[in-house]
Amino acid sequence: MKQIILLSFSLFLFISVIAQESVLKDGSVAPEFSLPDTQGKIVNLSDFKGKFVVLEFWASWCPHCRKEIPRLKEFYSNYKESVVMVGIACKDKKEPWLKIIADSGIHWINIIDESPELTKTYNIKVYPSKIIVGPDGKIVELLPGVAPDIFSRLEKTVNRISGGKTSQQEY
Repeated sequence: MKQIILLSFSLFLFISVIAQESVLKDGSVAPEFSLPDTQGKIVNLSDFKGKFVVLEFWASWCPHCRKEIPRLKEFYSNYKESVVMVGIACKDKKEPWLKIIADSGIHWINIIDESPELTKTYNIKVYPSKIIVGPDGKIVELLPGVAPDIFSRLEKTVNRISGGKTSQQEY
């Protein structure tokens, strides 16, 4: 009986360790992806190696995501020289996704994952969610949800990692 309990406990610990390793956190390597953009061109995370990247996980069917678009446009306008911004439409359909992008005047890179795979890989539980990836491909910060301070946290992190430069400043 002791052996069964010990074996069960060991198995539980092993599974817990494996599960923890698959959970993304600050300092984790950001998983690679290859998804189509609005023109059908495949975009890979590795295309941006050596740059800071803001991944914006959103969906056309998400009211909070649509509500954030004006703030995202302002952020992009201020920081497009410091970071690459990639919108990732998750569990979405192509036609409504393209319509929102066109109607909203979104000009940063946007890709679509019509399956739930990338959402699972990145462990996205709420929309919208933002993940900042450093030039080394590691996660700098996870910013899930629509907290009132989400943009101030995003800007604070981007200012810290970019030396405080915005697109309106001289380099």
